Amino acid sequence: MDTMGRDSFVFYRSFQTAINRLPESGQLEIYRAIALYGLNREEPDLDGYPAAIFDIVRPQLDANFKRYENGCKGAEYGRLGGAPKGNQNARKQPQINPETTPNVNDNVNVNDNEERINAGKRRAFSPPSLSEVRLFISEKGYPIDAQQFIDFYEAKGWMIGKNKMKDWRAAIRTWTHRPIQNSNNATNETGQRIKDL
Repeated sequence: MDTMGRDSFVFYRSFQTAINRLPESGQLEIYRAIALYGLNREEPDLDGYPAAIFDIVRPQLDANFKRYENGCKGAEYGRLGGAPKGNQNARKQPQINPETTPNVNDNVNVNDNEERINAGKRRAFSPPSLSEVRLFISEKGYPIDAQQFIDFYEAKGWMIGKNKMKDWRAAIRTWTHRPIQNSNNATNETGQRIKDL
């Protein structure tokens, strides 16, 4: 038994779901074993199905206990002080001992959080070049004249209705799916009229 007992521990719904599959005679035994291990780290003496379920639950109880121990350690070290964030003393100081080998971190891992943040930000709109539009239209196989598309939206100040255009590729995709209108709007390569968006 560990001398450092806890006042609480995390009991997950998945534990209860697995325990409920046991006959009632084994349920109390496993509940007690989990409680004693989670609070006091007492090793249970189980056999059969309760032992199998406890073997599945144990890694999660151990991980939670490790977090608990680290939290206690962190609180203890936090009370010792240290420079608050933003303080000049909190900044990394240059390496003082040149005799030791500097720690070179060749970490090539990509920060997924940074990619998600940047993916959520929309870049400021800049009108496309004729070659960009031609490339996009040919890749997608759209029946649109690239020069007419650019001329049309340049004449409108790259506006769609009363709003500034945000994505010219989306405008092209929408243009291709619009029904043909009988008005004096731009035409596609086949001479069919395309309505302004």
